[in-house]
Amino acid sequence: MEEEVNEEEVKEEVKEEEIKEESSELNEALNTIDTLQKELQEVNLLNSKLLYVNKIFKSHTLSESQKVNVIAAFDKAETVKEVKLVFETVSENVVTNKKENVTEAKLGMASKATGTTASKPEVINEVSDAVRRMQKLAGII
Repeated sequence: MEEEVNEEEVKEEVKEEEIKEESSELNEALNTIDTLQKELQEVNLLNSKLLYVNKIFKSHTLSESQKVNVIAAFDKAETVKEVKLVFETVSENVVTNKKENVTEAKLGMASKATGTTASKPEVINEVSDAVRRMQKLAGII
């Protein structure tokens, strides 16, 4: 009788140990899932920021200061929905630079610039030995 009771107690202890081990493994798995879920959300957020910033940069010609302001606006967003809202707001309010300024400057010229009649300054030929050696090695002389 005592042997049967001892065997039952041993079996119960073994079961309790197995339950503890399985519960610790389950807790570890849950912690891993939480960590991976947070990392996935972070990567998703960064990808959405990158997507929308690239869309704005490709669709508009922006100055460097405007680009910095756009990036700063996207950096403040903390969720994908906020990023989308920032994109919609920025894309509506962005003022693009026009390339017409360059063509206006070309249209204003009447003729090509002419050379001046002023004499050119004389070149000083006094050169140290080290400079002559470097010129000789470079194949200038």
